[in-house]
Amino acid sequence: MVGYRRKGLTCDEIARLMGCSASLVSERLNEIEAKLNAVKVYREVESDILALKELELLSGITPEKVEDANARDLAMAAAMLYDRRRLSEGKSTANIAYADMVQQLREIERELRELGDGQTA
Repeated sequence: MVGYRRKGLTCDEIARLMGCSASLVSERLNEIEAKLNAVKVYREVESDILALKELELLSGITPEKVEDANARDLAMAAAMLYDRRRLSEGKSTANIAYADMVQQLREIERELRELGDGQTA
């Protein structure tokens, strides 16, 4: 149905092709459009929703639950939501060894200076 609609067919044309009424096609397409709009709205506030869910999960971790296996499940869920929220904010979830990166940059700068010195000689 959606494919036909995207091709520019009217509800009457789709109904004839699918062997149903135009009102049924219209009703189904409206339902699909409403769901797609809901997804669009969700995506606009996804980071906030995930942050709230993360807070709810973390709030559920009490000292009593830490002793229970379900506390691990809550912590894992919170970690997954944290990663998902960071990704939705365009942030990295990887652990980066900045000290190694700084060292590599210094080595590259040294090599560039050496190359530059060699060209002027």
